[in-house]
Amino acid sequence: MSDEHRPHNCACSCGSVRLRVTRPPMLRFMCHCTICQTVYGNPYADVTVVRASGVEIEDENLVAFGRHKAPPALDRGLCKSCRQPVAGFLAVAPGFRLAFVPKHMYPAESQILPSTMHIFYGSRTADVDDALPKHNGFWSSQWGTISALIPKLMAR
Repeated sequence: MSDEHRPHNCACSCGSVRLRVTRPPMLRFMCHCTICQTVYGNPYADVTVVRASGVEIEDENLVAFGRHKAPPALDRGLCKSCRQPVAGFLAVAPGFRLAFVPKHMYPAESQILPSTMHIFYGSRTADVDDALPKHNGFWSSQWGTISALIPKLMAR
Protein backbone atom coordinates (compact mmCIF):
# COMPACT_ATOMS: atom_id res chain seq x y z
CA MET A 1 0.00 0.00 0.00
CA SER A 2 1.35 3.42 -0.87
CA ASP A 3 1.99 6.19 1.63
CA GLU A 4 -0.86 8.11 0.06
CA HIS A 5 -4.19 6.99 1.45
CA ARG A 6 -7.52 7.82 -0.06
CA PRO A 7 -10.38 7.65 2.44
CA HIS A 8 -12.87 4.83 1.97
CA ASN A 9 -16.61 5.51 2.08
CA CYS A 10 -18.02 2.30 3.48
CA ALA A 11 -21.55 1.01 4.04
CA CYS A 12 -23.40 -2.08 5.17
CA SER A 13 -25.41 -4.05 2.63
CA CYS A 14 -28.69 -2.22 3.33
CA GLY A 15 -26.92 1.17 3.20
CA SER A 16 -28.24 2.37 6.57
CA VAL A 17 -24.87 2.53 8.30
CA ARG A 18 -22.20 4.53 6.56
CA LEU A 19 -18.70 5.04 7.79
CA ARG A 20 -15.58 6.67 6.50
CA VAL A 21 -12.15 5.12 6.96
CA THR A 22 -9.72 8.05 6.83
CA ARG A 23 -6.55 6.21 7.83
CA PRO A 24 -4.95 3.29 6.02
CA PRO A 25 -5.65 -0.17 7.42
CA MET A 26 -2.57 -1.57 9.17
CA LEU A 27 -3.52 -5.23 9.04
CA ARG A 28 -6.09 -7.60 7.65
CA PHE A 29 -6.80 -11.07 8.99
CA MET A 30 -9.46 -13.75 9.19
CA CYS A 31 -10.77 -14.59 12.66
CA HIS A 32 -12.27 -18.04 13.23
CA CYS A 33 -13.29 -17.53 16.89
CA THR A 34 -16.74 -18.75 17.86
CA ILE A 35 -17.90 -15.19 18.58
CA CYS A 36 -17.02 -14.05 15.05
CA GLN A 37 -18.67 -17.14 13.61
CA THR A 38 -21.88 -16.25 15.47
CA VAL A 39 -21.80 -12.49 14.82
CA TYR A 40 -20.88 -12.79 11.14
CA GLY A 41 -22.93 -15.90 10.40
CA ASN A 42 -19.91 -17.23 8.49
CA PRO A 43 -17.01 -19.61 9.20
CA TYR A 44 -14.80 -16.57 9.91
CA ALA A 45 -14.67 -12.78 9.96
CA ASP A 46 -12.44 -11.04 7.40
CA VAL A 47 -11.47 -7.71 8.98
CA THR A 48 -9.04 -4.84 8.67
CA VAL A 49 -7.44 -3.12 11.66
CA VAL A 50 -7.34 0.68 11.66
CA ARG A 51 -6.59 3.25 14.36
CA ALA A 52 -10.02 4.08 15.78
CA SER A 53 -9.37 7.79 15.24
CA GLY A 54 -9.47 6.98 11.51
CA VAL A 55 -13.01 5.56 11.51
CA GLU A 56 -15.95 7.95 11.45
CA ILE A 57 -19.46 6.51 11.76
CA GLU A 58 -21.98 8.84 10.15
CA ASP A 59 -24.81 8.12 12.64
CA GLU A 60 -23.95 5.93 15.63
CA ASN A 61 -27.66 5.78 16.56
CA LEU A 62 -28.07 3.31 13.67
CA VAL A 63 -25.53 0.93 15.23
CA ALA A 64 -26.15 -1.52 18.09
CA PHE A 65 -22.92 -2.00 20.04
CA GLY A 66 -22.30 -4.92 22.35
CA ARG A 67 -19.61 -7.05 23.94
CA HIS A 68 -19.84 -10.82 23.82
CA LYS A 69 -17.40 -11.52 26.66
CA ALA A 70 -15.92 -9.74 29.66
CA PRO A 71 -13.61 -6.76 29.03
CA PRO A 72 -11.19 -6.15 27.64
CA ALA A 73 -13.31 -7.18 24.73
CA LEU A 74 -14.15 -5.95 21.30
CA ASP A 75 -17.19 -3.66 21.31
CA ARG A 76 -18.89 -4.96 18.17
CA GLY A 77 -21.28 -2.78 16.20
CA LEU A 78 -24.12 -4.19 14.11
CA CYS A 79 -26.42 -2.28 11.78
CA LYS A 80 -29.80 -2.06 13.53
CA SER A 81 -31.56 -2.61 10.19
CA CYS A 82 -29.74 -5.50 8.48
CA ARG A 83 -27.87 -6.79 11.60
CA GLN A 84 -24.65 -6.91 9.58
CA PRO A 85 -21.38 -6.23 11.48
CA VAL A 86 -20.17 -2.72 10.63
CA ALA A 87 -17.23 -2.03 12.98
CA GLY A 88 -15.73 -3.13 16.26
CA PHE A 89 -13.64 -1.09 18.67
CA LEU A 90 -11.04 -2.20 21.19
CA ALA A 91 -9.41 -0.04 23.88
CA VAL A 92 -5.77 -1.13 23.81
CA ALA A 93 -4.48 1.44 26.30
CA PRO A 94 -5.85 4.65 27.84
CA GLY A 95 -6.52 7.02 24.97
CA PHE A 96 -5.60 4.46 22.30
CA ARG A 97 -8.20 2.37 20.48
CA LEU A 98 -8.23 0.19 17.42
CA ALA A 99 -11.12 -0.30 15.01
CA PHE A 100 -11.91 -3.54 13.22
CA VAL A 101 -13.71 -2.87 9.94
CA PRO A 102 -15.09 -5.90 8.08
CA LYS A 103 -13.97 -6.42 4.50
CA HIS A 104 -17.58 -6.40 3.30
CA MET A 105 -17.94 -2.75 4.37
CA TYR A 106 -15.39 -1.52 1.82
CA PRO A 107 -16.66 -0.57 -1.64
CA ALA A 108 -14.08 -2.81 -3.36
CA GLU A 109 -11.73 -5.47 -2.01
CA SER A 110 -9.03 -4.27 -4.40
CA GLN A 111 -8.86 -1.07 -2.35
CA ILE A 112 -7.63 -2.80 0.81
CA LEU A 113 -4.54 -4.76 1.68
CA PRO A 114 -4.53 -8.56 1.40
CA SER A 115 -5.12 -10.83 4.39
CA THR A 116 -2.00 -11.80 6.27
CA MET A 117 -3.13 -14.56 8.65
CA HIS A 118 -5.86 -16.64 10.24
CA ILE A 119 -6.42 -16.35 13.99
CA PHE A 120 -8.29 -18.69 16.34
CA TYR A 121 -7.95 -21.25 13.55
CA GLY A 122 -8.40 -24.06 16.05
CA SER A 123 -12.09 -23.01 16.32
CA ARG A 124 -12.63 -23.21 12.56
CA THR A 125 -15.74 -24.83 11.17
CA ALA A 126 -14.11 -25.42 7.79
CA ASP A 127 -10.53 -25.76 6.60
CA VAL A 128 -9.10 -22.94 4.49
CA ASP A 129 -6.62 -24.00 1.82
CA ASP A 130 -4.18 -21.09 1.56
CA ALA A 131 -0.57 -20.42 2.49
CA LEU A 132 -1.32 -17.84 5.21
CA PRO A 133 -0.13 -18.51 8.77
CA LYS A 134 -2.79 -20.18 10.88
CA HIS A 135 -2.70 -19.36 14.60
CA ASN A 136 -4.53 -21.70 16.98
CA GLY A 137 -5.75 -20.76 20.42
CA PHE A 138 -5.85 -17.53 22.35
CA TRP A 139 -2.15 -16.85 22.99
CA SER A 140 -0.93 -17.83 19.54
CA SER A 141 -3.66 -15.70 17.94
CA GLN A 142 -2.92 -12.72 20.17
CA TRP A 143 0.82 -12.99 19.57
CA GLY A 144 0.36 -13.31 15.80
CA THR A 145 -1.83 -10.21 15.69
CA ILE A 146 0.31 -8.13 18.05
CA SER A 147 3.59 -9.03 16.35
CA ALA A 148 2.12 -8.00 12.98
CA LEU A 149 0.69 -4.73 14.36
CA ILE A 150 3.62 -3.43 16.43
CA PRO A 151 5.90 -2.57 13.48
CA LYS A 152 3.02 -0.76 11.77
CA LEU A 153 2.15 1.16 14.91
CA MET A 154 5.77 2.15 15.44
CA ALA A 155 6.10 3.37 11.85
CA ARG A 156 3.19 5.78 12.10
